[in-house]
Amino acid sequence: MSAQISTLFRDLKEESGHRLFFITITTCISLTFIRFQRNIISEEQINDFLYQMTGRQPFTEWVSLIRWSMFSITGYVLFPVMFIILMKPGNRSLGLKRIPTESISLYLLLSMIMLSLVFVFSFNPEFQKTYPFYKYTDGGRFWWQGFTWELAYVLQFFALEFFFRGFLIHQTAPFLGKMSIYFSMIPYCMIHFSKPLPECIGSIFAGFILGWLSYKSKSIWGGVFLHVSVAISMDLLSALHQHL
Repeated sequence: MSAQISTLFRDLKEESGHRLFFITITTCISLTFIRFQRNIISEEQINDFLYQMTGRQPFTEWVSLIRWSMFSITGYVLFPVMFIILMKPGNRSLGLKRIPTESISLYLLLSMIMLSLVFVFSFNPEFQKTYPFYKYTDGGRFWWQGFTWELAYVLQFFALEFFFRGFLIHQTAPFLGKMSIYFSMIPYCMIHFSKPLPECIGSIFAGFILGWLSYKSKSIWGGVFLHVSVAISMDLLSALHQHL
């Protein structure tokens, strides 16, 4: 047993073992932070704070969504950035390079395919029950609550791509090579467990395709474009079906 433990710690002293260990720890902290956000600050606390600041009772659904997006953005971005700062010197790549010109046509083709699938799935009752997250039923508050929510929603997708296709892939690629794509697919699928089954299954293929594209192009921006265009289309189509 002591020999096995000493071997474990010896492996951790090597650059690959040392860095991969802390990448894994950072991933666990980020996802736990997002998953248990309600333990940090509740909707009631945020509502009370906003009421004291504005004198108006805020829309609870909006507060819940904004809180989720802000915690997601913080968890997906803050901890990887802290990792990069604390683990210097070393690989600092996060996939933030400009999309190569030769890859643009491929991303456009993929967006057409994915938007076609979204259109088909938008007729599914379970899909319509889930989307849009923000129900556009209070016209008097739409212009500021709806706009701020959609903005936060878009930023959340940047953060998500930054984490799964940027941090997880480009930080592990020097040690795992193409296996870094598979490394990022597992937690990406798991965050979709609460979504409709077709979307959860689709996340497996999306995780592979977006991961491969990020790995090859060294850029997450194509994935951000695909994710945002699909997400906004899902909201709009579902809202149209429900006449919201």
